Amino acid sequence: MSIQTHPLKEQLLSIKKHIPVFVGLSEDNIIHMISRIQFLRYQSSEIVIRQNELGPNMFYVLTGSLDIYMFDQNTPYIESMQDVGSDTLDSSHITTIEKKAVFGEIASIMGEKRSATVVTAEESHLLAFNLDKKYLSQHLDIQNILYKNIIHIMTDNLVKTNHIIKEIS
Repeated sequence: MSIQTHPLKEQLLSIKKHIPVFVGLSEDNIIHMISRIQFLRYQSSEIVIRQNELGPNMFYVLTGSLDIYMFDQNTPYIESMQDVGSDTLDSSHITTIEKKAVFGEIASIMGEKRSATVVTAEESHLLAFNLDKKYLSQHLDIQNILYKNIIHIMTDNLVKTNHIIKEIS
């Protein structure tokens, strides 16, 4: 994985209308948040987040696709996806997400443990938003808009999850 930060300014401002987290935020708000956003590049089969771990970041998929897995509670810690047998992978795979998807929003905002492991299915470019409560409490104008946007994202993700559950039940 490689990380890039401040050269993002012009890129973020040019694509802001496509990123649901930014809806309703002014350019000044986005520029103010730049220090809280990272551009991440992952190779195929890299773990982005691990089930049952805490993490402050919420992610937006710029390019690529990622597989979401929910492992049994008895599954040992997974250092690398090569450590997981194909039977476990097949039975634990929930869905694949692609460009424009948002994930990790619940753990980011609620401070909850991650409910799934997310792994790149191919080279992927992500935006990582570190939206910790201290930062947001100091910027209430940004906080109110972001929380509204995240509620919409969570609702959309919940609807998608419910469809997946119906399909596998």
